[in-house]
Amino acid sequence: VEAMEASAIAIGKTIVKLGREIKSWPVWAWMKDTVEAFKRTMPLITDLRNEAMRDRHWSQIMETVGSKFDPFADDFTLDSIVKLQLDQHADFISELSTNATKELAIEQSIQAISEVWAELHLDMAEYKQTCKLRSTEDVFASLEDNAVTLSTMKASRFFVVFEKDITHWEQLLSLVSEMIEIILQVQRNWMYLENIFIGSEDIQKQLPQESLLFEEVHQTFMASMKKLRDASLVTAACSLPGILETFNDMDAKLEKIQKSLENYLESKRQQFPRFYFLSSDDLLEILGQAKDPMNVQSHLKK
Repeated sequence: VEAMEASAIAIGKTIVKLGREIKSWPVWAWMKDTVEAFKRTMPLITDLRNEAMRDRHWSQIMETVGSKFDPFADDFTLDSIVKLQLDQHADFISELSTNATKELAIEQSIQAISEVWAELHLDMAEYKQTCKLRSTEDVFASLEDNAVTLSTMKASRFFVVFEKDITHWEQLLSLVSEMIEIILQVQRNWMYLENIFIGSEDIQKQLPQESLLFEEVHQTFMASMKKLRDASLVTAACSLPGILETFNDMDAKLEKIQKSLENYLESKRQQFPRFYFLSSDDLLEILGQAKDPMNVQSHLKK
C-alpha cells in the first residue's frame, strides 16, 4: 500500500508539471482525475487489507454492496474494487475495519486465556497410599486475572461477537474454581479424620457407623485423587464426568462424620468435665489409647 501511495503521489506531481504545457488537452484532465480518484481510494485499500478483518466482516461488506466476491482470490484486484464500487461505501468499510481492530483485541485476549489453561497442570504430590493437591497459587492467580479480563470483555460493545467463547470460559473457570475449593476442603477434612479413624481400633469400636462411612469416603477419595493426577491438566481434571458430584458427596459425608465426632467428644466432656481443658486432638488421643495408661500419662498435667 505504501508503494502504491508513493507511486500515485509521484505520478500526480508529474501530471501537474505536464499541465503547464498540455493543460488544455482533454486527456490531461482525465489522467489528473483518475490519479486523484485513485489517491482517494488508498484509505479504502488500507481498510480492506486490515488483518483483523474476518469472514463475518466480509459478509457484511458483500451484503452492503449487494455483490458476492472472494477477497482472498488472486483475481481480487484494484480493478475489482473499482467495478464493485467499494469506494461508494468507504465510510461503512472504514468503520467496519476500525471495529474489526477492536474485536481483534478481544479475540487475542481469549486466545491468551486459552493458552494459559492449555499448559496449567495440577500440582499433585504423593501422600501415603494416594496423592494430594499441593500448591494452588498458580491456579487461583490465573483464575483471578482471567475473571477480570472476561468481565472487561462483557462490558465491551463487541461482546455479542464473542459471547459464545466468553460464556464458555466463564462457565469453565467457574467450574475450576468450585472444583479446586471443594478438593482442598475435602482433602483437609480427609487428612484430619484419616489420622483418627485409620489404624485406631478403639475409635472404630466407639464410632462404628462413622468408621464405616469414613472407610467408604477413604476409598473414594484415593481413587478420585488418582483420577485427578492422571488427568493432570487443570481444566481436564475439573471437567471429569461426575467428579464435582463425587467431591460434594464426600464433603457432605465428612461433615456428617465430623459432626458425630464432635458430639461424641462433647458427651465424654460432659461425663468428665476436666476434658474441657483438653483440645479435641488430645482428647481423641486419650480416648483412642484409654487401655494403655502409660500413653495417657503425658496428658495428666493438662
